[in-house]
Amino acid sequence: MVSHLNPKNDDEKLIGSYLTYEEAAQVVEKYKQFEGFRDSPNHFYIDKYEIGKLYWTEGYYSVRLKVKDKK
Repeated sequence: MVSHLNPKNDDEKLIGSYLTYEEAAQVVEKYKQFEGFRDSPNHFYIDKYEIGKLYWTEGYYSVRLKVKDKK
């Protein structure tokens, strides 16, 4: 799985899923040239996932933050 995290705004984009590490690495090299990615070429991530395996089996939770009014 290839993703990119923009360090300026923490915007994470899922690029795609690939069968091999080599395919994923080729896609990263290609995307490093594209606008929106070339400014942060070291923020691509390749994660290994097993096909057919369940992830997030315990669900998820939400966090509410209290924000102070700026007056």
